[in-house]
Amino acid sequence: MHSENHAAMSFQRNLALLSLLLKGNHDAVIAVLQNDSSSKNDFVHFVKRHRLQLFVFSTLDGSPIRKCFPQQWLDEIKSSFLIQWPKQEILIRELGRISTLLTAASHEFLLLKGPYLAKRFFGGINRRLFSDLDILIRREDLAAVEQLLCGCGYVRKSTVLISRALTAHFTHAFDFVKPKITLDLHWALSANAAHSLDYDAIWRQRQTFALGNYKFFVLSDEYELVFNLISIFKDLERGAARLKAFVDLYFILSALSRRLDWEHFMQNRKREKILQISVNVLVLFLDLFDCREQFPEICRTIAREGRLVKHLPSEGFQSLIEASPGALTNKAWAAGIYECSRMHVFLWWLVSLPFRLAVHNSSGYTRFSYGLQQLRNLAWPKTLRRMG
Repeated sequence: MHSENHAAMSFQRNLALLSLLLKGNHDAVIAVLQNDSSSKNDFVHFVKRHRLQLFVFSTLDGSPIRKCFPQQWLDEIKSSFLIQWPKQEILIRELGRISTLLTAASHEFLLLKGPYLAKRFFGGINRRLFSDLDILIRREDLAAVEQLLCGCGYVRKSTVLISRALTAHFTHAFDFVKPKITLDLHWALSANAAHSLDYDAIWRQRQTFALGNYKFFVLSDEYELVFNLISIFKDLERGAARLKAFVDLYFILSALSRRLDWEHFMQNRKREKILQISVNVLVLFLDLFDCREQFPEICRTIAREGRLVKHLPSEGFQSLIEASPGALTNKAWAAGIYECSRMHVFLWWLVSLPFRLAVHNSSGYTRFSYGLQQLRNLAWPKTLRRMG
């Protein structure tokens, strides 16, 4: 119990420092670090755990906060940056080749996450870590696009279970690889027990964004926010969340919040059966970074949807966000936020599990298949004896 309390308190301290960095309040960060020397090393580990090295490195550039941290740590981050930078450049060049390949074959795609988020919302691809490419295609183009990718050196890591159509129903993307490149090929933004996203609107409202010498289709501002909200929710449900996603959300909302028609936004989320998810992820975000003053329009919107809010005490933030993969407490939290019964959520999880393991976790799927085979082997002799 003592260690759990210590972990929660440490998380809250580091979260407060991160919040001050996001708000640009560097003097307050310096004051905290100078008054508590032990917090420096603690924050160092916190930044690494939540994959915020590039963000912190770029934020500290030219800031007097740098003097508060050990030079060795700053050198390590710089070294990581110098290693990561060429990898991200390789991914951007590959994105151009993918664009040429699919455009020549008349297949449209939307660029998701990665370099687009870094360039548009962080101000440069060197300010946010990304390690793969994500694109969204139309579901009916999946087989043709897969053939094109395999024809230019990609290999599909994901396993198709039973049939492509059934696997696509329970999952949302296939993983493809070739040397130094990982590509997530999405046909849906999320596969869920209750979501009913309007893909006609997603494709109709798409925007263009220039990156290098190419122009790419990207999600509309509305669906960029939707995608990030449901992605955070799913990561929390799986026990795989990191604060990097919430930092993304901070920069996205800083750019979009005052431009969005929030009443219209919430009406659309109700129609798509993700209103409660959207509201609760936004509340969690505001509570984590103590940033209600920065986003008054969101606060007013949430106040109108107060009946949907399931408040989490601050001491519960650490256990939710730093949970172990597959944590039952996280699944229980998420099950209460879906817009369907807990039984429906459980049945969806149970039925979809082998498909999700096959697509996203080959080692997990192998263990799952082996376990089923062992059960069959145990049951089969008993059946033969009964028949005899």
